[in-house]
Amino acid sequence: MAIAKDFLFLSRLALDFAQTGDMGWGERYERLTTPSELKRWLSLSPLGLSSIRVTRHDLAMARSLRGAIWR
Repeated sequence: MAIAKDFLFLSRLALDFAQTGDMGWGERYERLTTPSELKRWLSLSPLGLSSIRVTRHDLAMARSLRGAIWR
């Protein structure tokens, strides 16, 4: 489980998204633990995507994208 559930949007959206993960520090720092957490991030982000459906596959793809952004 994540140590913090608040999402911050401070700079570029891609960089804000990269900060939602463990960034090599371990699962304890993972914030996108469920599809509903990804949906919540998307709704709170400047994208404002509140009425979308997010699946486990979407979560896996988002984490993969996030890893690529981080690298």
